[in-house]
Amino acid sequence: MENRDIRFLLNLQMLADGIRKSFPELEFYQGEDCACLEGVRFFQKGKKLDSRYVYIADVDQLKSEIPPDTRCSLILADREKISDKRNICLNRNDKGSRNACAPDPLNKEYCYQSQSNENYPDNGKLSVQDPLAEQNKCEKWNNGRNSIIRISGETELTELFNVCQDIFRYHCSWADTLKNIVICQGSVDDLCKVSCEYFHNPVFVHDSRLNVISCPVWREGMINWQRDKSTGLLITPLEELNEFKTDREYLKTLTTTKADIFSADLRGYRDIYVNIWGSYGGYEGRLVICEIDSSLEPGQLVSAEYLAEMVRFVLEKRGHMENTYKRALEVMLVGMIQGKKFSDSEIASRIEQCGWKTEDSYVCIRLDAEEQEGNPGSSAASLCNYVEARVQGSKAVSMDNRVCIIINRNLNRHYTSDIAGILRDGLFKAGFSNVFHNLTNLESCYRQASTALKYCRKKNDMMWSYTFGDIVMDYIGDLCSSEFEPEELCAYELKKLKEYDAENRTELYKTLMTYILNERNTVATASDLYVGRSTLFYRLRKIKEITGLDNEHLARPIKNLYLRLSIFLMERG
Repeated sequence: MENRDIRFLLNLQMLADGIRKSFPELEFYQGEDCACLEGVRFFQKGKKLDSRYVYIADVDQLKSEIPPDTRCSLILADREKISDKRNICLNRNDKGSRNACAPDPLNKEYCYQSQSNENYPDNGKLSVQDPLAEQNKCEKWNNGRNSIIRISGETELTELFNVCQDIFRYHCSWADTLKNIVICQGSVDDLCKVSCEYFHNPVFVHDSRLNVISCPVWREGMINWQRDKSTGLLITPLEELNEFKTDREYLKTLTTTKADIFSADLRGYRDIYVNIWGSYGGYEGRLVICEIDSSLEPGQLVSAEYLAEMVRFVLEKRGHMENTYKRALEVMLVGMIQGKKFSDSEIASRIEQCGWKTEDSYVCIRLDAEEQEGNPGSSAASLCNYVEARVQGSKAVSMDNRVCIIINRNLNRHYTSDIAGILRDGLFKAGFSNVFHNLTNLESCYRQASTALKYCRKKNDMMWSYTFGDIVMDYIGDLCSSEFEPEELCAYELKKLKEYDAENRTELYKTLMTYILNERNTVATASDLYVGRSTLFYRLRKIKEITGLDNEHLARPIKNLYLRLSIFLMERG
């Protein structure tokens, strides 16, 4: 957890939630409330206020004090009872400042509603004729920036201080437990179990496909997850998955970066949710706190964000940042490479998260990762993560030290330069399959890539990679030569010309070879041989005399192909 600020800081809303249990006569003015509080102090006249602390004071102490230029957090004790007032809060609508009594997203009764501005001719400020203005000599502190809790009735400041200390201890104890779990390499399950007790509600984490990562407590009314037989994961039933996909509120929540509230419209109860985002900005899943056992509190939004960060850290540390959907996809891809069969619907559902479609254009790449001293990134798992981070539209899986990279060419047409950089940096050799347009062909295309890699190593030249198309003739030649010697397979006409050339010091074999490879174009052939057309025609007549081959024979597709293959076998030695 180095290089990260993992302190858990409270905001004043969290203190308001806790204080209200002991002091129900409470008003909360939100101001620019933020999670920056690490302790509580007594207010002292003339002493500078520190934004890291909340200050407890009697209202009378502030009457002659000038508010600081920066925002601060205050808890004020006021002998006046709220019930004796007109149930208003000091509301400013000055340009550039927030409503000092902004409604809370969870519980409106935490804030007393201000009366409409038409009752206050001065843009929402208290009129001098208002009797409350005379009682409130410190409205200047309620400037739209400061966050203030105001407690009415007889209140001992020391008692209030002790209550605040207990609240800090309660929240920080939970945060310390989370940190200990992370330091001791605990699991997401461990984090969620502790947090169920803290929030007094069920807590669960799911991945970007709504597959469960952790759900230590289940209650009636929650999603009835089903066990996937092939992966062992708890998955969301298809009918419920379709409900989420078509729900407008849910779709809007997929872009939020802070804790927020999901309404009860879809599930029948509200949730606090926090989206979990990966290091490269991708949506990885969500932390959810269900309002089932007890009512949600506004301050829990801050706690939820902290828990989500701890969950993200554990997933990232264990290499599960793309969590369970990635694992399920990897299981399927490895299975396909090994020849296992998957239904079209199963393939489509698992690649959908990548933005892929079964009929997209793909290429498969095979390379081997070997542990190199001083280069931990050379391991198969590290290489897979590195490739996916660097090559858009890629998915990499490993089997022992073998790495298979699948690239969706619809998402990345310039993948060759990306891969070339990886090969060059890691001193890897690679084989590329032919382009294919159906992911169900992955097994055969992986074999193509593996074959290309084999010949890339066999050639041992300066090339970093070969495609299957580059080496397919070598492969065919080796297959042909597995039962016969190359010369036993070649056309006898070509062997006859070679024998004649050896005896007579002519170049009839070379002439016929060039003529065939130039598609029987006499101009191109004469140019390649550096001879005149008359010399070429003489040689072609001589070749016909020795072998019987003329243009009619060479125009026959099968004969032409056999001669070409024979030339290939003879030239490769």
